[in-house]
Amino acid sequence: MLFVLFLAYSAHVRVLPYMSPADCGAVLADHVARSFASPLHMRLRTTLQGIHARGRRVARSARPAVFVDGHVDYAAAFGSLADWLFE
Repeated sequence: MLFVLFLAYSAHVRVLPYMSPADCGAVLADHVARSFASPLHMRLRTTLQGIHARGRRVARSARPAVFVDGHVDYAAAFGSLADWLFE
């Protein structure tokens, strides 16, 4: 059983499933170069441009917990409390 876990871990580490910050620029440049020749990369590039144009979501801590009309957003209040407690 331990040998199977070791093999699974070795295979997982060898594949390198996460991109390091140093590789990000090279991967994006390669993607842009491939997007002019590959229909898949072209479709991905247009999708990513749409996502980038919409911008980022508002962070939980930036949402108001209590609104002007007295409505309380309990998720935002709990998020603010958790951020304050676990800093």
